[in-house]
Order: sequence, then structure tokens, then C-alpha cells
Amino acid sequence: MLKKPAKNLYHAFYQNYINLAPDADILNALKQQLGSNKTFFSSLPDEKMDYRYQPGKWSINELIGHMCDTERVFAYRALCFARNDKNPLPGFDENAYLAESFFSERSAESLIDELDITRQATLVLLTNFSDAVWERIGNANGSPMVLSALPYIIYGHNQHHRNIIQERYL
Repeated sequence: MLKKPAKNLYHAFYQNYINLAPDADILNALKQQLGSNKTFFSSLPDEKMDYRYQPGKWSINELIGHMCDTERVFAYRALCFARNDKNPLPGFDENAYLAESFFSERSAESLIDELDITRQATLVLLTNFSDAVWERIGNANGSPMVLSALPYIIYGHNQHHRNIIQERYL
């Protein structure tokens, strides 16, 4: 079973996300979050999906799309690290991605489905890594990172945005 990695094995930027992840079996937690995501987002009123709590902030639809994009980026990093790719991986500008996304023009249902399918793909990838692979180190956004940090970051990033929705949008 995976354990949260030591703080020196990932950039401090990710600490909040890792803190939001449970200490228990993270792969199982990601599976459980898959179901709770569908329940949570499907329960939101339609009129809230385009709501912005402040000018210039993202709508809930845009947040869901951002969660999909970010999970894909983190899953790609996991794939590269698992395959022992030594090339440094770039960061990404979430605002630039959003500007080209058209998430605000999509239905909430299609975005919720995409989030669900994205997580399913992430789980297929992560659940098939051998124990030895989890300790591999890659470089993302200019910093070294252990592969085992990524499932915690994925979980925590998702939870971070769900928390923001509950605190600021509802």
C-alpha cells in the first residue's frame, strides 16, 4: 500500500493537495472519490453551473473542466515517471488552458461525464504500476517529484476544488 511521500520528494506547492488526501489506501480513495464526484456534481442546481462568486473567477462548469485538464496532466506525469522518462516535463498555465477550452459552452452533464471518464482512465493507469515503479523520480515544472506523490496530488486537487465550490459557490 502506498504511503504519503516525504516532503522533500515533491515541490512545496503541492503540500496543500497532499494534506487533503487521506492517509489510507490512496488508490481506493481515488475510486471512492470517483463515485462521490458524480453524486456531488450531479446534485448541483443547473442555475449554479455558470455562476461566478466574483467577477473574473471561474464558473463551476469551468472548474470541472479545469479538474479534467489537471488530472490528465498529472496522469501524464505519472505515466512518464513510471516509464522512467528522464525528460523534464513542463508546467502548464491553467488560465491559458481555460481560455481555449470552451467549458462554459458545454453542458454540466458532459463535463461531469468527462470528469468520470478521466478518473476511470487515471485509475486504470495507476492501479497497474508495480511497487518498484512508485519510487521513481521524475521532473515536472522544474522540480523533482516522486511518482508516489501524484495519486495524493490528484485526490487533493479534486478535493480542493470541491471545497471551494462548497464554500464560495453554494
